[in-house]
Amino acid sequence: MIAPEDVDGRKHMCCSHAHTSHLVSSGLSLPIVGRLLGHTNPSTTQRYAHLADDPLRQAAEVMERKLSPQKS
Repeated sequence: MIAPEDVDGRKHMCCSHAHTSHLVSSGLSLPIVGRLLGHTNPSTTQRYAHLADDPLRQAAEVMERKLSPQKS
């Protein structure tokens, strides 16, 4: 892991954003990701919430298939 003082702020922020995006996209909850990254304010992590929509969408599709009548 690259320490923040080893890179300029912009590069560090970009790496941090990419890392956070991957964690959230992998299905980890926002509170867990926030704790891993040391965010003290939930709104800091909340900016990545749109990336967590895919698992929710997939779950809704599974439920829809389960509840829909089977076509013969």
